[in-house]
Amino acid sequence: MDPIQSALDSALSALARLSPELRAESDAISDELSKPPRIVITGRLKAGKSTLVNALIGAPVAETATLEATNAVTAYQYGAPDRAEVVLKTGDRIPVATRRGEVASLSVPADEVDFVERWMPAGALRNYTLIDTPGLATLTEANERTTRRALGIDGFEQTREASASADAAVFLFDAVPRADEIEFVQQLGFTPLNLLGVLSRADSFGPGALGAEDPIDAALAHSSVLLDQLRQFVFRVIPVAGLMAQSAIGGAVTESFARRVAANREKSPAEIMALVHGPRTPDRDEILELIEVIGEYGLIEGRRRVDGGATELTHWLKERSGVPALEESLHEALGPYARLHRAWRCVERFERLVYEHREHGPEIRRLASALRFDPRMYPVLLLGDLKALLMNGADPEITAAVFEVCQGTSNGQRLGLSRFASGFEIIEAVRQKRAKLDGLALRMLNPAEEVAVVNLRRAYAELDKAGQLLT
Repeated sequence: MDPIQSALDSALSALARLSPELRAESDAISDELSKPPRIVITGRLKAGKSTLVNALIGAPVAETATLEATNAVTAYQYGAPDRAEVVLKTGDRIPVATRRGEVASLSVPADEVDFVERWMPAGALRNYTLIDTPGLATLTEANERTTRRALGIDGFEQTREASASADAAVFLFDAVPRADEIEFVQQLGFTPLNLLGVLSRADSFGPGALGAEDPIDAALAHSSVLLDQLRQFVFRVIPVAGLMAQSAIGGAVTESFARRVAANREKSPAEIMALVHGPRTPDRDEILELIEVIGEYGLIEGRRRVDGGATELTHWLKERSGVPALEESLHEALGPYARLHRAWRCVERFERLVYEHREHGPEIRRLASALRFDPRMYPVLLLGDLKALLMNGADPEITAAVFEVCQGTSNGQRLGLSRFASGFEIIEAVRQKRAKLDGLALRMLNPAEEVAVVNLRRAYAELDKAGQLLT
């Protein structure tokens, strides 16, 4: 069993033995801990959030057609049968009729809705829950407030508990992140380890399909520029063409569709765009219908990928869209830190029970303290420390030391060494890190820095033990 899971299970089992009420609390925390990470998709209005959600799920379930249709936070999670519930601001729940692969219509006025929960038997949702949100800078202030409330950043704790809490985030940017977007990213309260950036609409980047440079190649190069600008907030920026992915993964590219694309193989890109901007004709209507499904770039470049029919075109659209790289990041990079973030939130919830069940306060405090000092828990606690340090403008050297330990996936990497570092190298690195930390601890530290220093010392002690075992 995962050591963090084992430590939490032991503490929760002890908690459950204190009283029937605390057994219910223990079960609720265990249930929360066992669920897949919740990943919120957010960004500016019309940034392509819902299209991206559709592509990741593999079905057109998130509204994309109407400018202000995405005005309710919606959590898509694995479950059968396919169903949905509208959670009102009063806390009441109303079932909503759904049909697999279709957009579910809300049964109540949008201004009465807090959020929507949708369960689907979609394989992609076995590993994480996706939360689609209204955009920033929307046409109505209410929509932006909806996003902020659902993410728990409007200052009301009861809203955080009633709404869709997230363990990680995917933020969609365009070529130049705006000041209000950067401010919003900061307010999300995530670390660079569980926040992923997406450069959206990569297929229309720069001059687009008619430019001298392939727009997706240009978007890929620009992603590195964006990462340099946003490194303090995100761990990676991935260019994505959501429409291409949505159509390829969602089954819109049939053999009939592929033949329609192939029928335009002899037209030059300029001829295609002349039709798009010309008077209404049957040829123009046909081109616009194709572009609506796969975009201008998808049509112009995809015409050369139809010799193998729908299979070849679908494969090219999906690979070129960037979604496979995004899915890999969600699973391999974002996922582990999202789970750490979930564990950290469960520790916080555990500790709040001291004040919510005062009759058992001393026993709960003892269990919570033992959990915090369990050596298996230091990765979780350091992630929480990193979040606090980033939000409080802490000493950059302390923040960097915590980030290094959190980011590493092996004992050596947690010390800035190779993953194959020897025991002697680990021991020497720990000695140097401890000496530097002792020097930092002599400064005037704020509370977040003090806690981080304590947890760093514990982490270095565990790493030293690991190094000793290798010698």
